Amino acid sequence: EPWRKTFDFFDVDNSGTLSVEDFRQCLTSFGQKVTTEHVRQMLREADLDDSGEVEFDEFVKLMTSDSSKKVTMGAVRRYFETLDKDGSGYITAAELRHAYTTLGHGLSDRQMDLLIDRYDLDGERGAEVDEFLDFVRDGHGVEVDMLDDDALSHAGPPAAKAALEPPSPKKPGMLPFWKGKEEKGDWVEVKDKRLAGVLKPMANADGKVKMTDLQAAVDMWVRSRNVLVDPASDPNLHWDKHRAKPGLANVIHKTNHIALVVSDVGRSAEFYAKVIGLQQIRRPNFDRHGAWFTMGNVELHLIKGEPLVHSGKDLIVNHIAIETTDIDRVPEILTAAGVPFRQNVSVPKGSMDSGSGTNSTNNSRKIVKQFFLRDPDGYYLEICDCAVLTKYCLGDINEVAGYDQGISLHLAETAMFVNLTERLAHRASRVQRELNQLCREMKAQPTPTILERLGCRKAAAAVDEEKVKKLIVRRGIYGDICQNETEESLRDILRLANNHVPTAMKVLEIRGWEGAVMSPPAFFEAGSEKVNPEAFLMPKYSIALV
Repeated sequence: EPWRKTFDFFDVDNSGTLSVEDFRQCLTSFGQKVTTEHVRQMLREADLDDSGEVEFDEFVKLMTSDSSKKVTMGAVRRYFETLDKDGSGYITAAELRHAYTTLGHGLSDRQMDLLIDRYDLDGERGAEVDEFLDFVRDGHGVEVDMLDDDALSHAGPPAAKAALEPPSPKKPGMLPFWKGKEEKGDWVEVKDKRLAGVLKPMANADGKVKMTDLQAAVDMWVRSRNVLVDPASDPNLHWDKHRAKPGLANVIHKTNHIALVVSDVGRSAEFYAKVIGLQQIRRPNFDRHGAWFTMGNVELHLIKGEPLVHSGKDLIVNHIAIETTDIDRVPEILTAAGVPFRQNVSVPKGSMDSGSGTNSTNNSRKIVKQFFLRDPDGYYLEICDCAVLTKYCLGDINEVAGYDQGISLHLAETAMFVNLTERLAHRASRVQRELNQLCREMKAQPTPTILERLGCRKAAAAVDEEKVKKLIVRRGIYGDICQNETEESLRDILRLANNHVPTAMKVLEIRGWEGAVMSPPAFFEAGSEKVNPEAFLMPKYSIALV
């Protein structure tokens, strides 16, 4: 039953049928914005007996019909938009990882690299729409109708490849934003005069109040009173109330505390109280030494024992991140306290510009400001202005720069999308096994011999400068396979591979079989002196070599 696995993915409650709620949860997990009525209409295309649910045989009939044997270019674009979470115009390994994790496929880092490299023709380390076409053709095994682009009727402007800038803050005391130009929405009449008086600042000219504004006011009240609510509706938490709930999702609520094992509780407690400024809270009397603090929304528990900390050579470290309301005052406060710190500059505020690589300056307006310091045992703390990242990662997708969702996938398209990812997951596993065998055979061979084994017998007369430029940029990206090579060797390998990037990437995989060179991003000591951490060799495939 080739469609059984796809059907089971949609059957969230394992009832044996697809309900409106099942399908809505699946669409929500893909980032699709749909109403219950919209989902109900979508299910009708397969609900042959009008039962309100879709049985497996009805689902199979839909997916094996003549209309499902061809994919329109419009559907391909909608697949692409579903994966392109930030509307950057290309799909990255992280975005593909998002989709595969949602679908329950635990692809390894190497399998993900192999999947991306197979379709990345220009060395961008991602897939644009044209490259994504090959992705779809390989995964579906069906024809793509290039002439039928039904996406053109609703496609927006080309996606902007820009970082998400924080929105301008609203000035206090301003009139409601709709004054002068009332926006559409669900407005309700307030009949109680006393309540109408209280809500007057939110009301329109007719005295009506918008439901979304009322909900926002209730959410604020819930936060201020610390009222216990359903976790899915708690405005203090990030949960999507419409998400699917695998594993423990139905019973977990939120993070309660983080525990650190420290060598001297008294010394650490003084640091967290005086330097970080955390508030100490009551602690039950069990171990002889220990201290508990609140970090605002999560507790920190200090436990006496043997610490386990990072070497400190770079900032690729486990850490606790704490938001600040005034990031520019942090260096001044830490310097006055005599606490050493480092500034990380590698995290962008939103989507990265195509081909830009990892930032290495401390004056870019596109980066998140992050200062790292260590506690007495060497544990890392990050002080950051991360609110813009929360907006980018968890805010309304329509507010992400360059994003234009368009029309949601319908049932057959969604099912084909799920099936596509399943097939490609299996293909990634097979490609990994085949390449592992090839690596064992060819790891000690010179590049021309490797290329001949790969079937590439003709070198280009000159290297493609645009492609090699993108590969060289990747040398600055932590964990990228191009860090194994010099600029000169990248030029040589690409030319010998006849400027075919997927073939060149296979050569890099074989040459880097025994270990990966990892070059951590630069940071700034005390926020001013640039430090390039020393690269190190990490055994690349010590796990799952089969």
